Order: sequence, then C-alpha cells, then structure tokens
Amino acid sequence: MAENLTSLIPIDLKRRAKDIINKAVLIASDAEKSNVKVIFGHNNRNTRQDKAFIKAIKNYSNVTLCQANNKSELINVSQLRNLAFRAVDTELIVLLDVDIFSDFALFIRCANEILNQSAPFHILPCLYLTKYGTNYLRKKKALKALKKNTSLFRVRNFCTWHVHHQSS
Repeated sequence: MAENLTSLIPIDLKRRAKDIINKAVLIASDAEKSNVKVIFGHNNRNTRQDKAFIKAIKNYSNVTLCQANNKSELINVSQLRNLAFRAVDTELIVLLDVDIFSDFALFIRCANEILNQSAPFHILPCLYLTKYGTNYLRKKKALKALKKNTSLFRVRNFCTWHVHHQSS
C-alpha cells in the first residue's frame, strides 16, 4: 500500500550540494518506481545549487517541494521537516535524511504491517558508513549480504547511511 506512504526529507545545500542533489534525485526516482510520495523540506537560499536542485526534481510526479528561505548559517532540520509535514496527505510517513539509502520495499513492508495492525510503528536502526565503507559495499556488491546478517545487528531490518561521497 505504497499510496499510503510519504517520505519526508529535509534538504539544505549549504554543504555538499552536488552530492545532496544527486542523492535527492536517486531518492525521487526510486520512490516514483515504488509509488511512494516524497516531500522535500528545502531551505532555499536561492543559490545556483538551489536552482539546480529544483530543476533536477521538478519532473518527478511523486515529489512535492516545500520551501523555506532561511539565509542563516544555521540549518534547522526540524523546521524543514515540520514544513514538509504540513503537506502530507497520506496515512503514514517515514522520516529520512538524504544520506539514507532508501529501501522503499522495506518501508512499504513496514507500512503494510502498521496498516494491518501487526505493528503500531517501526523504528529502523541506521548503519553509519564512511566513504570507505560505502565504496567497499558498492564494489563488493555486499549490501544485500550485509542486510541478511541479522546476527551482526540483532534486528531484521536496518537502513544504511551513506555520507561524504563528494565535496561540493
């Protein structure tokens, strides 16, 4: 029941803009294939990078863009999530960061368990990976094997957080 699920993602392009834009596009593409809505809470400083971000995601029918105009050096991620939350029109949400590898099949399965009252909610642990760790998993195509290794995490489901792929 993917149509009952929205993913909320705060976006601020103050640092690592190119990397964040690329990840946001991948998330939008994967979400569209899975029929999951995405709402980006975007801090629009009206920079070249902000304009590139808006252009890159505007053709995804499942994406909504909610924008704040905070010129401050400080990034208020909670404010961006709250801004995105106001545009939710589905029964369920998943809170993500742009650096989290979005496994929409997992999110949909968790959503179905909630809708079928098998679980009141889900909290998915997140594995933080360095640039080296991310590259290692990509080269070895080991992400699926890692996800199956329940003894390592003692939980069945988890997300991975890929960071610092590129500097902007």
